[in-house]
Amino acid sequence: MRVAIDYTTAIWPGAGVARYTTQLVAALAEADAINQYTLLYGGSSDLPHNTESWTMAERLFATHANFRPRPIPGPLKLALRWQRFAPRLLPAEVFSGKVDIFHAPDFVAPATRARLIITVHDLSFLVMPECAEEGLRRYLTATLPRCAHHADLILADSQATRRDIISYLGIGEERVWVVYCGADARFRPINLSDAERAALLLRVGLPASPFVLAVSRLEPRKNFVRLIEAFGQLVAAGYPHNLAFSGRKGWLYEPIFAAAERVNAQHGQRVFFLDHVSDADLPALYSNCAAFAYPSLYEGFGLPPLEAMACGSPVLVSNTSSLPEVVGDAAVQVSPTDTDAIADGLRRILDDQQLANTLRQRGPQQAAKFTWEKAAAGVLAAYGEVISDKQR
Repeated sequence: MRVAIDYTTAIWPGAGVARYTTQLVAALAEADAINQYTLLYGGSSDLPHNTESWTMAERLFATHANFRPRPIPGPLKLALRWQRFAPRLLPAEVFSGKVDIFHAPDFVAPATRARLIITVHDLSFLVMPECAEEGLRRYLTATLPRCAHHADLILADSQATRRDIISYLGIGEERVWVVYCGADARFRPINLSDAERAALLLRVGLPASPFVLAVSRLEPRKNFVRLIEAFGQLVAAGYPHNLAFSGRKGWLYEPIFAAAERVNAQHGQRVFFLDHVSDADLPALYSNCAAFAYPSLYEGFGLPPLEAMACGSPVLVSNTSSLPEVVGDAAVQVSPTDTDAIADGLRRILDDQQLANTLRQRGPQQAAKFTWEKAAAGVLAAYGEVISDKQR
């Protein structure tokens, strides 16, 4: 098979879709030395070639002869305008050459004569439009339904997302497959000496105190205002912990900083924003937190809690959308709209050492059920399905 994959998000990483694309393509490269892959990416003229994402891409191209890069000429802004506004004028084959399958791992795809597979990670812009960035919401509302109905197969990250796709977009059940994400092998429990832990905390900008960790882009759907308010209850009750956020600013994040300022003004600096922790430090940070909190209002999958479990973090998550699928019995589950419930869940983990130890043991076992090798196998099965369907 000749497969084209939109690789732009991997080259220009931002959030979960970037990690999904990077890890999935790397797993495909390890699993498949036969089929031919063209990786399309935009922004070749202004791409900084000293980034970690580009280094990974170069390594992939150098070691797997059946994966070839195909840059879309011009700056990233121009490539995105092509993808978003003029797909019918310039089909994908203009850049990829003739292919059998076009796989769009970031929701939508340009026009193509090939069999089309899209990955839909969640429908938050429809389920919770009040939490979506306005421009992205308008764009996906206008383009995703058309693209989904045109696609030969849709890949969903979870059963919860599959149900949403069928319900909200009116897609037949047989055309929506679940392919779970995975936790990369570098996410594992890491034991640090006191000196190594002190150096880690110094690098990321945290004092040498126990801390609760949250990892995600800062946006309303992640429910961080309630998390900060719940943490404020713990601080008022005398808990010595800090709360650390690792993630870049997304949209509508001002209330998150306002909530943190209220806690800090009353109790001193207890809430910290680390901006973005390097991939090299993230597994150790997961491994050394007192608890990992992810009380998201809605998730299509939830990579951060999976990675946290793989590192042996005691994890707290919401009891909604896909998160119960991902964590099983290896995390404390709470209602995301109940601030007191979030606070009580954190207290349970921080006060009950036996519970915390149980979660630390169960987490890696649960996370091991989700691997990028399994994801690659599922995607390869999807490729085979659309090709065999074409031949029938």
